[in-house]
Amino acid sequence: MQLPKNVLLEVYLDTCHSGTGLKAIDLLLTRQPRYLPPPSLAAFKAAQQSPTDTLRAMLVRANHPNHILWAACRDSQTSADALLDGKWHGAFTYFFCRELESAEGNLTRRELLKRVRAQLAANEFTQVPQLEYKATLRGTF
Repeated sequence: MQLPKNVLLEVYLDTCHSGTGLKAIDLLLTRQPRYLPPPSLAAFKAAQQSPTDTLRAMLVRANHPNHILWAACRDSQTSADALLDGKWHGAFTYFFCRELESAEGNLTRRELLKRVRAQLAANEFTQVPQLEYKATLRGTF
């Protein structure tokens, strides 16, 4: 099952190690609930050693032009939660929403990413948000 060509799936993940959040997105569309017995220790160790692709490589190879991922951090990083304006927030979500609201929607995704990264750095968060998309979409950003 594929998304219709006229649909753009834009995913926002404010979670640790979210840089590869859309890995195997095409498999998610056809999943059915089922029971799986827990893996053996040997199977777990083998899975840990198997190579994985980056989101970018997977999307380019699978030719999925209609998926965009906003990730709160690189796949090797954690995503901070913080007390901001008296409430707990994911730091990425907080600055993303604040920048989007202040710009009143008048900025590109690339500009928004730059602003969110700057706000996180200015507030001493070390995570580096990622924007992943198919190379053919670059002109629209």
